Amino acid sequence: GSEMCIRDSIKDQLLDYVTIGWTGTHSTIKYLAPLMPIIEEIERRNPGRIRFLVIADKKPAHLNFFTHFKKWSRENEIEDLMCIDIGVMPLTNDQWALGKCGFKILQYMSLEITAVASAVGENLKIIDHGQNGFLCNKDSEWLATLENLILNAPIRKSIGKEGRKKVMSSYSIESNSDNFLSLFE
Repeated sequence: GSEMCIRDSIKDQLLDYVTIGWTGTHSTIKYLAPLMPIIEEIERRNPGRIRFLVIADKKPAHLNFFTHFKKWSRENEIEDLMCIDIGVMPLTNDQWALGKCGFKILQYMSLEITAVASAVGENLKIIDHGQNGFLCNKDSEWLATLENLILNAPIRKSIGKEGRKKVMSSYSIESNSDNFLSLFE
C-alpha cells in the first residue's frame, strides 16, 4: 500500500498548513539550495503554516524540521504530487538550466498545483505570469509570491485551475500528440 499524504498522517486536522513541494533527481537538488533560506524565512514568519515536501530518488543531505522527504516511485508519483499545494521549480540562469524543458512545471500544472518557477528558459513559454502560474527572479519575488499563495487559498485554486487549462489547451494530445500528457490518460 502507498503512504498517505503527510497531511493525512497528521492527527490534528485543525492544523491548516500549505505544502510547498519540489520533485526531481539528486542531480538537480542543488537548484533547491538558494530557495531553502526563503522557505525557512516563510516558516519563521508563518510558524506551523507550511510543510516543504521533497520528492526525489535520494534523500537530500540537509532537511530542517518542516521539510519532509518521499522517495520517488513511478507507481506513486501522481499520488505523491497530489500532496503538494504549490510546486516550485527554481533554476539558475545557466546553459544547462536554459536547456531544461519545463516537464516539472507541466506536471504541476496538469494536476492543478500552482507552479512557481524561475523566470528562465522554457519556463517563460509555459507560464503566463500571474494567470496560470508565477515566475520569479529575485529572492524577494520568491518570498512575496510564496507567502501570498500560502495565505490565499482562493488564488492558489484559481491559478491551479488556469494552469491545468493551459496544459490541456497548449500541450494536450490534440495540440501535441507526442506530449507527455498521454501518460495521464
